[in-house]
Amino acid sequence: MPRFAYQSLGIGFVGLAVIGAILPLLPSTPFLLLAAGCFARSSPQWNEWLFRSPLFGPILREWHSQGRVSPMTKILAIGVMCAAGSVTLLSGGFSWTINACLVVAMTLGAGIVLALPQLEME
Repeated sequence: MPRFAYQSLGIGFVGLAVIGAILPLLPSTPFLLLAAGCFARSSPQWNEWLFRSPLFGPILREWHSQGRVSPMTKILAIGVMCAAGSVTLLSGGFSWTINACLVVAMTLGAGIVLALPQLEME
């Protein structure tokens, strides 16, 4: 793939990771890892920026050095997803079909996060 395509995908994945950090529907960690892979193939500057990011850098450095994420990263990702999803569900402003879709999306997102290889507890 051309460099521009990898850069575009990387930017899109960073956007999804940011959205995933806020919304309960998307886990941010898998999108962050995809963004890092795209930037590694297209832009050393963007890749370095991502690794130095105070928000995303620690997760990426763990993954890059050990191929795993910490248990705390998983707990935090799932906790934020559950908290935001619970607020949305308890607000009562949506139909049962939207609520059901939210629960399914949160379950899939949690499954993705749980499936990531995990660092051993010390």
